[in-house]
Amino acid sequence: LPLLTALVVFIVLMGIDGLNSYLTFFPGLPHLYEPSNICRLVTGTLNGLALATIVFPVFNFTLWRTVDPQPVLRNFVELSVLLVTALALVLVMQAEIGFLLYPLALVSTAGVLAMLTLINSMILLILARRENEAETWGDALLPLLAGLTLSVLEIAAMGAVRALLTHYYGLSF
Repeated sequence: LPLLTALVVFIVLMGIDGLNSYLTFFPGLPHLYEPSNICRLVTGTLNGLALATIVFPVFNFTLWRTVDPQPVLRNFVELSVLLVTALALVLVMQAEIGFLLYPLALVSTAGVLAMLTLINSMILLILARRENEAETWGDALLPLLAGLTLSVLEIAAMGAVRALLTHYYGLSF
């Protein structure tokens, strides 16, 4: 339970940082602190780590017929290893080492796509009442491809809506 609490705190921190950042768009509204990219990067990285750690076992319990009951993180030492890795990524991004930024952007994008794929696959499995049926990766292929397809469509739709709002209404994002 303490590990789950730490992960939830990471998610809440990003929510607070995002709300604080959003409030600065409205002149005169109070906000806790001046937003910064480093703060967004740290809270976003912690949020991504927390979501992956929470969503992955839920996905496994939804997809597979038999699931290893072993937790993703067994103790704070394992969480610390992930946090040190996350810190290293944040430091590399902040250092703006040119040849590393492009691969990191690709890994970050792949991470978002993977997370959306897992969530959409779970939703589709539940809606189709096909949860807990996969026994092999071959059985998992169709739900994963369907989740990936839905994820790509979602991202494309968001991009299209953004382009329309920017083009027709002059809104900038």
